[in-house]
Amino acid sequence: MITRVLVTVLAVLLVLPCAAGSPLVEAKQKSKTKTETQTFTNNQLITIPTEGNANPFPSFIEVSGFKQGTITDVNITVNGLTHDFPNDVNLMLTSPGGLPAILMGGAGGSTPVNNLTLTFDDAAGGLLPDDTQLNSGTFRPSIYDFPSGTGAPYPALSVFNGYDPNGQWQLFVNDDVTDLGGIINSGWTLEITATVKGNKKKHHHHHG
Repeated sequence: MITRVLVTVLAVLLVLPCAAGSPLVEAKQKSKTKTETQTFTNNQLITIPTEGNANPFPSFIEVSGFKQGTITDVNITVNGLTHDFPNDVNLMLTSPGGLPAILMGGAGGSTPVNNLTLTFDDAAGGLLPDDTQLNSGTFRPSIYDFPSGTGAPYPALSVFNGYDPNGQWQLFVNDDVTDLGGIINSGWTLEITATVKGNKKKHHHHHG
């Protein structure tokens, strides 16, 4: 008996160095953490004035249903942006905890746009153009108001990662120059990916 126990202990010790940090992995598996993505939409019209804050300001989306959720990714889509002077349009998203991510500012120049669908996603390939015509598509947050033109000091959507997704998200739309106005015809959509606690089941998985 004693010999058999020793052999088992030795085998475990030999396996452990290969899987560095394996105790953490095991702990996660026990609590049955899994990742899920949910989409939430507020399709209410947002009216953008010739200057100042849009109506409503902000527009709200109430997020719920993530069980002990921790955000791993947030994407946001603006559904139907029509504007005669896109350069004036500023978009900012805030989380239930009040963290801001600026999505768009100073982009698109003076070319009017009609009914664009713009998705903001940190994993997108490119930025919205600074001075040329905007087109529908998926972009990284794009801010050209900062003097360097890089948008560097502004946080990406990853600023939300690690926080609880449940609660009230807010989209602030603003027009910063008295030129021309516009609308966001069908509001906005949030796509949130988060790790969640699964239901603890009583059975154990045996490997091998």
